[in-house]
Amino acid sequence: MVVNDFLSMKSCVCVVSIEIYGNFEEYMEKRDRLKILRLLNGCTQDILANRLGVPRTSIAMWEKGRYGFSSEITVKLASSLGVQTDYLILGTPAIVNAVWIPVPPSRPDYLRSMQQDFTALLPQFLAENKYNASYSDTLADGGRFFLLGQDYHFGCLLIADARLADIINVGLKQTIGEDLITELDHKIDKLDGSVFEFIQSHWLPPGRLPQDFKRVDVVNLCQMLDKKSGGEDSGEKDESLKLIYRTFNEVVRKYDVPDTAMDKLDELFVTKFKELSSVPSASIKVTALMAEIGKALESLGCQKRNEEQC
Repeated sequence: MVVNDFLSMKSCVCVVSIEIYGNFEEYMEKRDRLKILRLLNGCTQDILANRLGVPRTSIAMWEKGRYGFSSEITVKLASSLGVQTDYLILGTPAIVNAVWIPVPPSRPDYLRSMQQDFTALLPQFLAENKYNASYSDTLADGGRFFLLGQDYHFGCLLIADARLADIINVGLKQTIGEDLITELDHKIDKLDGSVFEFIQSHWLPPGRLPQDFKRVDVVNLCQMLDKKSGGEDSGEKDESLKLIYRTFNEVVRKYDVPDTAMDKLDELFVTKFKELSSVPSASIKVTALMAEIGKALESLGCQKRNEEQC
């Protein structure tokens, strides 16, 4: 199938079918895919039109399916919305790494319209991308974040304002199913790498899963979140984060860690991350860190495994 043949189509009614997903089967039209991507990326029609250098009415017509858009516009749209051109047109390949922060409008009528769009389109979008697990937690401002997983590779993050969180939660339950959704209520002040590592170590504890079991894509999520927030380059911080996490994994896998010890271990990880994340990775004293982790595990009653069990 040649994508360019689709790019030149004048009609926007290009429907891509997807296989049955649990008890949910949906079809997403290109116009609907464009709208949900725009909303997820926090763009109004005016903002997206300005980025593309087209009138706002063009965006409105595309989202109504009245007109198609050219191959040049398709490339610009895909870049602005953070997806591949093939996905924008065909709904494949699935989105595996993304950070989305929708921005609810202040006007009540516009907000109701956005809520209705999320109710109608989000389940289709989730199904089309084959997200089959989710972890969510509350934020101090009343919002909620959602980590979305595909076969337990968690590389997509959706941060929702309080006015959208419940609707998104309903869409997830409708598509994924309540048994594959973890909901907590920590009221987190700041969403950063330490939170993702907490999830990794607490929700997907090291040493309890097969070696090929995929995990939270911490580094990519941190980089995308930092870029989305307009922050500076966090490359060195990412290297420190990876080193701290590898060190914890290296030590923890040598012990039998009961559930009763996990909270304390999580607290130690968060403490060490906050303490060392600003330290260049080359300056982190790994041997001393390993000794500290081992001592903490033993104080929690964790028994060291035999070498053949590690």
